[in-house]
Amino acid sequence: MNKRWPVSRLAAGFCICFWQGNLWSETNLELFSPSAVPVGGTFKINNVPTPPTGFKSTAKMYRDGRRTDKDPIVDFPSITLPTDSIELGNYQIVVQLDKGSYTGEIRVRPPGTEEITLNKLDPDHTYTVDTIWIVPAGPAKSGAPTTPLRVVSLTLRGVGFIKDTPEDNTIWINGVRQNIRWDDYATVCTSKALSADGAVPWGIRGLVVNSEEIDLCHVPVPEARVLAVRAGYGDKQSDSQTFTIYWLGTAKVALMAFGITAMLAGLIFLLISIGKPTYQIAGDNYKWSLLFLDQQTDTYSLSKLQFYLWTLAAIFT
Repeated sequence: MNKRWPVSRLAAGFCICFWQGNLWSETNLELFSPSAVPVGGTFKINNVPTPPTGFKSTAKMYRDGRRTDKDPIVDFPSITLPTDSIELGNYQIVVQLDKGSYTGEIRVRPPGTEEITLNKLDPDHTYTVDTIWIVPAGPAKSGAPTTPLRVVSLTLRGVGFIKDTPEDNTIWINGVRQNIRWDDYATVCTSKALSADGAVPWGIRGLVVNSEEIDLCHVPVPEARVLAVRAGYGDKQSDSQTFTIYWLGTAKVALMAFGITAMLAGLIFLLISIGKPTYQIAGDNYKWSLLFLDQQTDTYSLSKLQFYLWTLAAIFT
């Protein structure tokens, strides 16, 4: 026998389901304060009804949709993160109170600091590109060939870099989070990698010198020769700083500019030398001096000399 439900009850049930669905799917970014706390830190939940005495409030912790192994401890209105080592970054916290569930976001930050700041790179360019040799990935066969890779080194300066646990530092290059190796910088970042006999495994190496400096080596040179670098922890990123790799050094550029300028000047003199003299003063023919003569006064012109010099300077530059 089919049971018929009153329309009012169906409508109420739909409203309840819809309300609960929105409650779980929407994250209130202002629910918790402060919004960034260290591992084991405490924050508070705001603007929610106080549960009755004796009610045991609970909380669950999620990262990228997956629940973490340990849950926060709720002592309303305070909530304490697990003291175990957890990855830095953004987490969704779902708090269960007597009136329902509340979802907010917390950023787990390094102890002692809230933000990592990356200063403008100095220098912000280089003319030097090294070619290192890379050993094949995985279990290489005997005699497998090594491959060359063009790389540069970077020095990052800023505030808040994490020295005690370097792996908590995150580096983005051109929008891609890099898998930095922090454990073998001293042994891999040497001149031996410049030869095939000293080939090294692929990967960027990093060294946290102190809280204000990170050294990176074996950073691959992209096709566009521009690196947009960000530093941070977890999901938190600093402002982007640009590093440019020029494919010609200053000496080569200067030599090329000098050659082009000399070639253009030589072309002009060649055209004059194969031509016939077209100007005479007191019976004397003038060929080379014609470029500098003022035909109205039959004297050398300083303005013409300045014009030629400035033209050559502009072409050279």
